[in-house]
Amino acid sequence: MGKFCYIRCMNTRLPASIGRPATDALKSVDIFYLEDLGKFTEKELTKLHGVGPKAINILKNTLDANNMCLLTPKNVKPKKAEMIDGNMVKYHANGITRWSKGKVVSGQSDGYWEWYRLDGTLKRSGHFRSGEAVGEWTTYDKQGKVYKVTNR
Repeated sequence: MGKFCYIRCMNTRLPASIGRPATDALKSVDIFYLEDLGKFTEKELTKLHGVGPKAINILKNTLDANNMCLLTPKNVKPKKAEMIDGNMVKYHANGITRWSKGKVVSGQSDGYWEWYRLDGTLKRSGHFRSGEAVGEWTTYDKQGKVYKVTNR
């Protein structure tokens, strides 16, 4: 099952955690739902005043968790994804190294998720409830030690 990079039938709300400036900037260009983001590249979104690196990271993680993505520039291949033992496993652009894995329920991330670096080391982990990041999220350094813990 591949990602949906264009409008889907559902209207999934933008995550509140991106902040009011980013939300207002997105709405100014008619982006009201996650599905609307599939018409834009990351570069186009970062040009909007109020949409900074934090908002982009949250949006990309939320899109990924909902099996969606931003518009891919023509010279970039979409990431490979597959279901393995009940987990959605997504791969880096090389198609070999795991990028993320976690449960998807009714098209939304639910439960524990992990993200990995290109070298295969664990980068981040946390939980989703119905597509929204919840609870404790942990970021790891390249040696696998806890770098930062945040609560959502």
